[in-house]
Amino acid sequence: MNWGATPLVFGHRGYAARAPENTLAGFRLAAEHKVPGIELDIHLTADKQLVVVHDYNLSRTTGLDAVVEQTPYEHMRELDAGSWFDPAFSGERLALLEDILAEFGSNFVYDIEIKQEGKAATGIEELLLGVIRRFGLEANCFVSSFNPFPLRRFGKMAPEIPVAAIYSSHDDVPPILRYGLGAYISGAPQVVKPHHVKINRLWAWYHIGLRRRMVLPWTVNDQETARRMAAYGVAGIISDDPGMVLELLSPGAAE
Repeated sequence: MNWGATPLVFGHRGYAARAPENTLAGFRLAAEHKVPGIELDIHLTADKQLVVVHDYNLSRTTGLDAVVEQTPYEHMRELDAGSWFDPAFSGERLALLEDILAEFGSNFVYDIEIKQEGKAATGIEELLLGVIRRFGLEANCFVSSFNPFPLRRFGKMAPEIPVAAIYSSHDDVPPILRYGLGAYISGAPQVVKPHHVKINRLWAWYHIGLRRRMVLPWTVNDQETARRMAAYGVAGIISDDPGMVLELLSPGAAE
């Protein structure tokens, strides 16, 4: 991945500031605003489908108290995944990864985040690679996760597709993974996705300047942070409001 001098902007879960996350409505809004990249989350359903949803439980965004991995997609496909955000989005459905790739094709760079707990292989990596290859989007995708073990397996299957370890200091992240160790466990330390609060000038000098890592901070939702991340030389910026970041970074933007 070589995206040039200006950070590539990614819409976090589509356009999460203005549309329900991980829905076609959000991805379409990102496309309308000419956002070059989108970040999305995938889970493996009980019937081995790759559904695009963030949480491990469906309750927050659909109202159904059910674990994604224990639920077949046929029980999810008619759920309302938009009303929780705004009644205007009533009827938005949970999409499969193939639905997203089929509609948008090479119009986006895709940051596909694997959501999986535990070390054991579930088959999600093989299914993900199959979908990416079916649409011929190997050059448009990279795969990320807080969990370094599926990243390691995916990287061995498809070394041509970059993988990126995500990390932060949030309480639900195991302490051993809060400082980027997952990048080494995954076997791919050159692309990382730290929470933006992890990055300061010294950190950037070491990881970006000295180690030449591609760094994609998340979730950058204000102008001051976006300017600072860009000045540090990050490769990409992931934001709930990607239109704001695009405008800020445009050549004609005021200093």
